[in-house]
Amino acid sequence: VTRSRNNGPSVERTSSTAWLSLLAAQVVSFSVSVGSVMTSGPPVPAGRDASTIALDADLTIDYDEILKTVSDDMAARLEFATLASLAATMLVASVAVAQDLEPRMYSNAPVGLNFIVAGYTYTDGSVSVDPSVPLEDGEIEVQTTGLGYARVLDVLGRSGKIDVVVPYSWLSGSATFQGEPQEREVEGFGDPRLRFSLNVLGAPALSFEEFQHYEQDVIVGVSLQVTAPLGQYDSDRLVNIGTNRWTVKPEIGISKAWRRLTLELATSVAFYSENDEFLGNRTLEKEPLYSIQAHAIYSIWRGVWAALDFTYYGGGETTIDDV
Repeated sequence: VTRSRNNGPSVERTSSTAWLSLLAAQVVSFSVSVGSVMTSGPPVPAGRDASTIALDADLTIDYDEILKTVSDDMAARLEFATLASLAATMLVASVAVAQDLEPRMYSNAPVGLNFIVAGYTYTDGSVSVDPSVPLEDGEIEVQTTGLGYARVLDVLGRSGKIDVVVPYSWLSGSATFQGEPQEREVEGFGDPRLRFSLNVLGAPALSFEEFQHYEQDVIVGVSLQVTAPLGQYDSDRLVNIGTNRWTVKPEIGISKAWRRLTLELATSVAFYSENDEFLGNRTLEKEPLYSIQAHAIYSIWRGVWAALDFTYYGGGETTIDDV
């Protein structure tokens, strides 16, 4: 459930996500996630604060525990599937327009792993690809596919990861902007996202053989995410696939495991460049957006875990020509 300080009627947005991971080790992982978000008020109008609280829950199957009971060859293959499922959870969050809720973001993985993730998301409601655009009475449908690649790295003896996601969207709908009705139907590439993450404590760089005996205690990690303004953008139109601005988001997180229970906490701030081609030659500016997310993850049985996720967003005030 999401609650916003913005005034206005409640708008419901429903999103469904499915992704398929294909790996060189001939392991296939398939996961489906379906959720509903209720937002109170329109999305971040100009001059408003974007303070938002979101709560989510999910159930995930992986193979961490199963690895300890099978042969080395099968363990390696299942390890690929485990990490692919985890990667899909993280990468598809960047394809979707919803809030990023990423349990197990800072966890260890064997060095040298490469994988590709393909994802699909569907959203329907008042939220466009760029939520900072001050829309009212929005009825917008967005379908997005995305292709992501990630590789686990050895960074001075610590585990790290680099991943990139390129989305492609189909958008159609109507909304009101400054009292004028607007309609739009467009498709194209979204803004690509590149992220580098590093576990600075508690997650050493390990081979596949070493990783099978790894037990997590405390992990502290950092990441830097950059979104480039390379997506579809028409300066004469209100709603577009791309945002026509750079976004840089540093983050720090900590994860602590107690047998079956793992608690995680992460905080980040997103910085935005100006969009000086908003509706012609107007300038749209957005203040930094601050966020805190927390996760309680419980291992139910071998390879099955559930997570309760919480996030808070603050800041993100938008102005058009300093108004």
